[in-house]
Order: sequence, then structure tokens, then C-alpha cells
Amino acid sequence: MSSRALVRGLRHGGLGLTLVLVLLMVVWVLFLARGTTFGPAVDNPKDFLITTLNGVTAAGLYFVVASGFTLIFGLMRVVNMAHGAFFLLGGYIALKLQRHWVGEGAVFGLTSDQVNLRNWVLPTLIGALLVGAVGLGMQQAFLRWNQGQELRQALITIAISIILADQMLAHFGGVAEDIAWPRDFDKFVNLRLQGIQYTETRLIILAIALAIGGALWLWLKRTRTGMVIRYVRWLIAPQRTVRRWEISAFRVAADTCARVRGRIDASCGRPGAAAGVVMQMRSNQQNQQYTYVH
Repeated sequence: MSSRALVRGLRHGGLGLTLVLVLLMVVWVLFLARGTTFGPAVDNPKDFLITTLNGVTAAGLYFVVASGFTLIFGLMRVVNMAHGAFFLLGGYIALKLQRHWVGEGAVFGLTSDQVNLRNWVLPTLIGALLVGAVGLGMQQAFLRWNQGQELRQALITIAISIILADQMLAHFGGVAEDIAWPRDFDKFVNLRLQGIQYTETRLIILAIALAIGGALWLWLKRTRTGMVIRYVRWLIAPQRTVRRWEISAFRVAADTCARVRGRIDASCGRPGAAAGVVMQMRSNQQNQQYTYVH
């Protein structure tokens, strides 16, 4: 048996084992979970459905938080350990803007009755744009010159994260605060399933996560930029990224194929890969261990 066939067999065996384990877990949750807090799902379907919705909406929120880091690290190999600190900074900016426009509210902050849709959307967008500008400044000042040096980038961004956390603690305090949802969203909706009344805010979070996921998929699969990203990752994964002129070679090859065929298929991979290999060989001849996007 060849090594390729062995690897394929192990891969299929691992997939089959995973599916069997998932099936056993589903059967246990649905029928066999006696003696647990809620029991099997068939005995209490309402609580099971609510718990499932809570898990799915929380997963959507985590996806929104993690998708940016995944793209940054997966494409540019930038280790941004300050990702969470930037999210927190954006949240505080939106919180302060909302309270500046609406008022400080009571001891526990604003209530949804005091906030309309504009007072929720505008602070969110402004906070995102400002944090994006801060992130761009960090990239240009601290990460651009050491692209590909992952340990150094990790140490720099950890230091930035600590500085941001200390400054936010000093300026905003250590008490957890919430951005008030608009009155249009802060209500319960009847799902017409087991009599469940579910909060609309979590459904909005899920809808936003699905919209972001769909937009990312369309960007990566249906645009020229996404095509370049996928072919670059295919050629150099998982060790390296490439220089700007190497990406340009991929774009030229891809644009040529796109103009002729109207879409990118396997034939476009050949000239793009060839251009990238030639550029990589030229770079290696210059005794460069890695090449990076500049």
C-alpha cells in the first residue's frame, strides 16, 4: 500500500470515527440523558430548543469576533494578540458615544426605552471605524517592518494589549457595562414552536453573524481579490506569505483567465502557480528564507 493510499485511508477512518462519535452524542442527548439537570431532550423539548438557540447565537457572536483574527493570521501571518483589546476599545467608544447623545441614564446605565435605532447603529459604526484606524496605525508603526517574525509580533501586540487594557481600566473603570439595545429590538418574539418566547436581540446577533459569514464567503469565492487570496494560500501554505509583486503576478494571471473564461477554474491555477514559483525561486536565490507581504 502506497503512503498516499495509507494517508487517505486514515483520513477517511478518522472522519468515520468522528461521525460515529457525533451520532452517539446526539442519541445520548435526545434519548439517554437520564439523571441530568434537564433530562433527555424528548422529555423536555422546550428547554432543549432554548438551550440550542442560546448555543447557536453565542456561536454566531464568537464567529464575528474570531473571523477577523482568522483572516489576518491566515493570509498575512500577522499574530495580533491585541485583537480582543481592540474589540473592547470599540465597545467602550460606542458606549460613551451612545451615552453622550442620549444621556448617562440611571445607576445601571441606559434602558432600551431611552434608545432608538439611530442611537445604536451610529455609535457601533463609529466605534468600528475608529478601532479600524487604530489597528491600521498599529500595523504601519509596529508590525509592517517585522512582517513574518511571528514571535516578535506576538510580543509587541501583547504589550499593546496590556497598555490598552490598563488605559481602559483607568479611564472607564473595572465595572462591566452594557450598550443599550434599541427599543425596536429589545423584546420577545413568539417562535410558534413549543410556545417559546425568545429574545429578539439574540436573533439579531445571529442574523448579523450569518450576514458577515455570507459576505466573507462571497468575497473569498466570487471576487478577484478573494481568488488571489485563495491561490496565494494554496501555493505557500502553511509557511509563507508573498511579496506584493508576487501577488501582482497572481492577479495578472487570474485577470487574464477571468477575461477569457468569465470565471476562474483549474486552468487559471497553472499560470498563477507558475508565476509564483518563478518569483519564489528568484527570491530564494537571494538567500531569503521567507518572503512577506509589504
